[in-house]
Amino acid sequence: VIQASVHNMDTGEYFETIQSAIDDPDTVNGHTIEVFAGTYFENLIVNKSIAVIGAGLGVCTIDGSGTGDVVHVTSDGVSITGFTITNSGTGIGDAGMELNHASDCVIEGNDCSNYGMMGICLQNSAWNTVNDNIIDSNDYYGIWMSGSDFNVIKGNTMSNTSLGYGVFMISSTGNQVFHNNIVSNANQAYDDGSNVWDGGYPSGGNWWSDYGSPDNFNGPLQ
Repeated sequence: VIQASVHNMDTGEYFETIQSAIDDPDTVNGHTIEVFAGTYFENLIVNKSIAVIGAGLGVCTIDGSGTGDVVHVTSDGVSITGFTITNSGTGIGDAGMELNHASDCVIEGNDCSNYGMMGICLQNSAWNTVNDNIIDSNDYYGIWMSGSDFNVIKGNTMSNTSLGYGVFMISSTGNQVFHNNIVSNANQAYDDGSNVWDGGYPSGGNWWSDYGSPDNFNGPLQ
């Protein structure tokens, strides 16, 4: 850890690493872990229903040192916000952040960019909210979803995926995907399920950088 500290706001305890704060037996479901500015070289496993709140993009970084997932969530009811998440592994399935068999989680206000494989992955995960994240310059997928239903994907920027898709959804249904910026990806999106890509008027859909038809309804929420 470089000039960094981690605080369990419920117990008052301080830790040198985020994982040690999560693993501590005094940390239980419902607690909030506050992560101060700094760079944390960790591969996190979040297996408790807790909130992990970073000091903000660009000042609070989790660096996965080029191996595996940087953040791997296996518990329901997890909230992760305010981090730059970088340097995952480059193998199949490696991601900046992965939700695996997790529900009712909130992934909001993070930067998951510059990965070999994918920024955010949802695997067999339902009823989650992925909001207002920056997911830029990943090789294969911005957001990748498989077997994941009834999630809300809103207000994110998925851009500059060089080889694959900004959004890739397989065997997933009932998801709401709108108010996102889907920009300059090799392939913008793939969806083989029944999902909602437009919230209807006046809510609107997504902004596509390659959309060439007239936009008959536009405005601040379109």
